[in-house]
Amino acid sequence: MSALTLKNDTAAIARFTVRVGDQVLASPTRLAPGSGVAVPTNRAAQAVVAWDGNVYAAEPIQGDAACTFVARILAKDGQQTSVFHLFVEPSPAANQWTFKNATADAVKFVVSIGEVPVRQVVVPASSPPGTLALEGSFVIEADVDGVAAGPVTTDNANATVTVELDGTSPEPRYRLVVS
Repeated sequence: MSALTLKNDTAAIARFTVRVGDQVLASPTRLAPGSGVAVPTNRAAQAVVAWDGNVYAAEPIQGDAACTFVARILAKDGQQTSVFHLFVEPSPAANQWTFKNATADAVKFVVSIGEVPVRQVVVPASSPPGTLALEGSFVIEADVDGVAAGPVTTDNANATVTVELDGTSPEPRYRLVVS
């Protein structure tokens, strides 16, 4: 599992905000002095289909790298019941997720980062696959006693971001350090 680690190395409560694009993953995350927290950044996809008057959801699948998600309805061995599944295959393109629908109905793919749904890709039956670029840096900001620190940006989903006192000014100033 991927996670950003947020740390507060100040003498006051710090409030962190973490974003990817316009999507907020953590806000405001309050940290006591000397404490830290992990913010999940793993990417996952889940497929949902309305079929025979029911709604079915496949188990979410992690996919931090480029891959293809394929939604299929399979008949169970020797039974007259069917099961909706989501499979992963190699992606035809780097830095991209591809979504294929191998069912007779439209499939909605829900993409999340950590526990936060960030995008939906709907692929109608018998249509070309949908795609989603895996771009987007993590943007982190902090507020300590009403004084802003950051923003800083990182592409590392496992980075540690620490807010600390910036001793270069006579007035309290804070900075974010990415490691």
